[in-house]
Amino acid sequence: DTAIGQFLSCETMASQSQVFRPYRGLGIYCDNLGIRSQVRGTENFFTTSVGKGFHVYNMKLNLVFISKHPLPNNITAITPWQDLTAVAHGRTISVFHRGIITNNLEDHKAEVKLLQSVGHILVSVDTSGVVKAWNGDGQIIADVVIDVGTPTCIIHPPTYLNKMLIGGSSGTMALVNIRSSNVVYEFNSSRPPITCLACGEVPDVVAVGCSDGSIKLENIKFDECLFTLNHSHGLSVTSLTFRTDEPSQLVSGGSDGTVCIWDLEQRCLAATHTKIHNGGVTNSIMLPNQPILVTSGEDNCIQMHQFTKGENRMQFLRKRAGHFFPPRKVQYHGENGHEILSAGLDCTFRLFSTIQDQRNMEMSQGHLEKRAKKLKTHVSELKLPSVTQFDFSVLRANDWSSVATLHKDSHECHLWRYDKRAISQHTLTVPLGSDQRRGKKMDRSNKAKESAKPASAPTATAVGCSGCGNFVFVGYEDGSLHRFNMQSGLYRGCALTACGQHNAVTGILVDEVSNCVLISRKPDQLIALNAQSLKHSVTLSLDTEIEGLKADRSLKFVACFGEDSSIQLFDYSQAIQEANAEPFLKRVRRFLASDEMPATDATFSPNGRWLCSVHVDGSLRTWDIPTAAQIDWMEFESPVSSASFAPSGAFLATTHSNSRAIYLWANKEHFGNIYVGCSVEKGIQIAMPSAVGTADHNEEELESSDHAIVLPEDGKVDSQIDPRLVTLGGMSKLKWKSIPVIDEIKDRNKAKDVPKAPVAAPFFLPTTASLQPKFLASNGHNITESSSSKVLSLRDINPRTALMTMVMENNYEAAINELASLSTNAIDFEVRNLSQGFEGDNEIQKFLEFLTYSTNTNKNFELIQAVLKLLMKVHYDVFTSDPALQDAVTDASEAQKAVWSKLSDRIMFAKALASNMGGLQM
Repeated sequence: DTAIGQFLSCETMASQSQVFRPYRGLGIYCDNLGIRSQVRGTENFFTTSVGKGFHVYNMKLNLVFISKHPLPNNITAITPWQDLTAVAHGRTISVFHRGIITNNLEDHKAEVKLLQSVGHILVSVDTSGVVKAWNGDGQIIADVVIDVGTPTCIIHPPTYLNKMLIGGSSGTMALVNIRSSNVVYEFNSSRPPITCLACGEVPDVVAVGCSDGSIKLENIKFDECLFTLNHSHGLSVTSLTFRTDEPSQLVSGGSDGTVCIWDLEQRCLAATHTKIHNGGVTNSIMLPNQPILVTSGEDNCIQMHQFTKGENRMQFLRKRAGHFFPPRKVQYHGENGHEILSAGLDCTFRLFSTIQDQRNMEMSQGHLEKRAKKLKTHVSELKLPSVTQFDFSVLRANDWSSVATLHKDSHECHLWRYDKRAISQHTLTVPLGSDQRRGKKMDRSNKAKESAKPASAPTATAVGCSGCGNFVFVGYEDGSLHRFNMQSGLYRGCALTACGQHNAVTGILVDEVSNCVLISRKPDQLIALNAQSLKHSVTLSLDTEIEGLKADRSLKFVACFGEDSSIQLFDYSQAIQEANAEPFLKRVRRFLASDEMPATDATFSPNGRWLCSVHVDGSLRTWDIPTAAQIDWMEFESPVSSASFAPSGAFLATTHSNSRAIYLWANKEHFGNIYVGCSVEKGIQIAMPSAVGTADHNEEELESSDHAIVLPEDGKVDSQIDPRLVTLGGMSKLKWKSIPVIDEIKDRNKAKDVPKAPVAAPFFLPTTASLQPKFLASNGHNITESSSSKVLSLRDINPRTALMTMVMENNYEAAINELASLSTNAIDFEVRNLSQGFEGDNEIQKFLEFLTYSTNTNKNFELIQAVLKLLMKVHYDVFTSDPALQDAVTDASEAQKAVWSKLSDRIMFAKALASNMGGLQM
C-alpha cells in the first residue's frame, strides 16, 4: 500500500469523518501578529503567521514557502533567526528549519508574548515579564525578570551591544543585558501604555508609540523625551518604522488603518493615507535603503507601497489579500476544479485558486480609487453592497459577461466578466412601464423607459444563469421573475408576475440547453417553466416552506430544502428532455434530519451519489442518495455557512461563520476505497484544517501504520528505506545503459591499428581485465616483475574472481555491493567468463539465482536489470539447451513479473493522481 492510500484510508475513528479528511485552508495571509522581514542574500523575504503555521513571501509577495506541520496551538510570537524561524505557541518555542521543527525550547512558565533575534541569540519574553536568551544549541544563556506590566514590544537599539529594550502596558521601558542577565536601566513610567517601539539610524533615539495615539521621540541614553507627535486622538498607534532612504522621516500606523508620514526635522505631519487597511495596521516595515514600505493589517492583507523620490506621499505597488470578514457563499467555477468564487460581508467578490496562490484576487469593481479621490471619500464607501447570491455560466466565460450577482437590499443584478476579472458595464434592472404579461418583451423604442428605475423596486432574492450563457433569470421578493440577456444586458420579458410581499423567489435553476426553468417561491410553490416561451407549465405545492434549490451537475436531481428538517429530492431529468414537452417532476427521496435541524445550503457530489447539506446548527451532513441513509455528520467549532463540491469530486470547499478562510476537505472515496456502514445518528466534532496543511494526527496515523512508508526529514536517502520500495543504485544513467550493449560499444570504438599482442601467459593463470593484463593472486594483489618472490605457488591461485567467490558461497548481500562497485568492462568480463561446469558447480546457474535474489530485495534495481539483460544475451544458447537451468530461469521470470507488475501499478497510480489533481495531460 502506498502512503497516499494510507493517508486517505477507509478506517473510521471516533474523531474522524467517514467521508472527508481535513486538507487545508485558503485565503489566509496574515493574522494580528503582523509581518516580519529578513534579508537573505540580495532579496528580502517576509514571514507571516497564519494561525497554527506560517507563510514566507518574496519581494513580489509571491508565496514561496509554508511550514510543514500545523502546531498544536495558535502562534503568539514569530521572528526569523538566521537560517531558522522561531515560533512561540503557548509556553513553547519551536525552531523551524525549512518548515521542519528542529528544536523545541520549553522553559517558560507562562505564555510567550515576544520574540526577537540578535545574531545567533534568540530573546523571548513571556506575559509574566520573564526574559530568556537562547543560543543556537537551545541552551539558556540569560534569565532575568522585568516589571513593565504586560510586555508589548521589544527592539534591539543599534550600538547597544547585547542589550534589548522592552516596553509594556504600564508605560515603562526596561533595558536588559542578555549576557549578564541583569536590568541595566528602568525608564520612567509617565507615559500611557506602550504599544510599539522603533529605532532608526540615529544613535540613542527611539520612537515610542502609545495607546492614546501619541508618538514620543526619546533619548534613551539620558531618559528624556525630545518631542511628541499626535498620530490620532483616542486611537492607539500600532506600528512605527523609520524611513531608511530618508533618515529624517517616520512612518506610523494606527488602529483605524491610517498611515502617517512625519517630518522629524520640522516635527510635523508630512502626509496622511487614510484607512489603507480595513482595521488596524499590525506592523509596518521599511526595506533597507529602499523607498518601499510593507504593511500588514487586521484585515488579512499585506500591502506594499513605494515612496516617490523627493515626495512624502507613497503610491500603491502590490498586495495580497483575502476576505477580512467571513465569506458567506462559495462555489467552484469551471470544469477543472482549480478556481473558487466566494462572496462575504466585506463587500468583495473574490476568486481563489487551489493550485497557485498568485492567482488569488478580488474581482474589480472599476476605478474606485479615482472616483474616491474625485469625490473626496473613501473607497469602501463606493463599493457595492455585500453579495448575497451569485450564479454563472462557463460556456461563454471568455466571450462576454458570464457571472451574475445579487447584493444586499438591492433590486439590481450586476454582471461580471470572468475573463477580465472585473465588473461589466451592464446592470440589470426591471424597467418602468414594462408589460407584466408573461413572455412579452418590453418596448425598447423609448430608451428613457429602459434606463429609468422603479420608484419602489423590490429586492432581488434569487438568480440563475442559463447553461448556454445567453440569459439570466432574476427573482424578486414580490414573487416576480424576469429574464435578461447577458451579452447586451437588455430586458427580455417577465416570466412570473408579482403576487405579494410574502411570496419571494428563493431559488432558480436553468438547464444547460435552456429548455426548462425551475423556480421555488414562498411559501411552498415549486414551479416549472418553458425557458423559451416562458409559459407556466407545472406548479407543485409542497408540505413545507422552500428556502432554496440545488441541482446536481447532470441536472438529473433537484434538492429542495426549507424551514422544516427535511430535504426533498425530485427527478428533474424528464423536465428538460424536450423544449416543447410538459415538464414532469417526481419526488424520489426525502431526507429527514434526526434532530429536526433545517438545512440552509446543499451541494451534490459530481457523480450524483451523495448530497451534502448545511444545517442551521452549523453541521455538515452527507446523505447517500441510493440508500437514503445519512452516512456522515460533521460538527465544527465554527458553524458552516456554505459548501461546494469540486467538479472532480476530489475536494469539498466550505465557509464558516467565524473564519475568513475557505476550507478544503479531501474526499476519501476519490483517493481510495472506503466502506460506509450504517446510518450515522450522532455528530462528530471535527478539527478545522490549518492554513499550512493537514492536522498533526494525520501524520501520526500515517507514521504508526504498518503500511506506511516514512521518508527521512532531511530528504536524503543513503540506503533502502523500506524493502517494499524499489530502490535504485544511484549510478549514472550512462553506466547502466551501457552494460547490455558493451560489445557494440567496443566494436564501434575499436582502434584501426591492430594492437600488439600482450606477453603470453599460461592459460590457467587469471589476469586483470585491462589493456595490459597482470596476473592475479588469491589475495587480490597483482603479480608483477617487482614482486619480492618470482616463484608462483599454485595453491595461492584462485580461478574465480572475488564476485564469483561470494556468489558461489551464497554471500549475496556482499556480492550486490561488489557488483555495484565494478566498472562496465569488469561487469562484462564477469558475465562472459561464467562457466557452465558440472552439477553443483554451475556458475551460470548460481549467477542467475543471485540476480533473482537481488530482484526480490528491490536493491540496485537498474543495475540488476542491466546485468540480467547482458546475461541472457551472452548465454542465450546455454539457457535454451540446458534442461538443468529451467527451474532457475522460471524463478527469475516470476520475480521479474512480480516486481514489474507492482512497479507498473504504482507508476500508473501516480500518473492518474497527478493528472486528476493537477489537470495535466498524460
